[in-house]
Amino acid sequence: MMCSSQEKCRVASFSEQTSTCRLDTTDNCCVATDIDVGWSTIARSCSKDACQLSEGYEFIEEDCYCMKYYDEKLEYDSASTVCRQDGGQLLKIIINSQSKQTMVESVLNDLFCVSVAVTVQGTRKTSTSPWLFDDGTAMNYFNWKVNEPCNDIIEFYIYLNPAVNWQWNDIDKKGKSFLCEIRV
Repeated sequence: MMCSSQEKCRVASFSEQTSTCRLDTTDNCCVATDIDVGWSTIARSCSKDACQLSEGYEFIEEDCYCMKYYDEKLEYDSASTVCRQDGGQLLKIIINSQSKQTMVESVLNDLFCVSVAVTVQGTRKTSTSPWLFDDGTAMNYFNWKVNEPCNDIIEFYIYLNPAVNWQWNDIDKKGKSFLCEIRV
């Protein structure tokens, strides 16, 4: 069965009657379709073995991805390039609850012992435009520090600030440490 062989697929439904696949390629790994009569669900498991392919990456089982902290301070575009060269992307914090935010904080504090601000995915084109992930998807959860985003005319990127419990700040192109992720 080829449904789950698609690169980003974690969950698929397959109809033997029509030989049709319905793939879920979202980052939240939920079945995106109703399971109708005659459809089977296939879930791809995740494994930390995939993290061993890229040096320095740690397996985050709760969300099924590998993460790496880079202390090198790079501007957003350069940091994004480094992550892509690793086979991943800047950390895409798809957070829809405080519990997910807390998990990210725990990884930064306990696994990587990070005490400096780090860049993650999130940009906008103007001070009034919406915040987007690199793939153009609109961001729908934010954990902004008080008085952020400040909507300065040059602050179009997001970083996590350890000085305020990893709340978010908007920032200009100034280089920061960064986090990469590889989905497994």
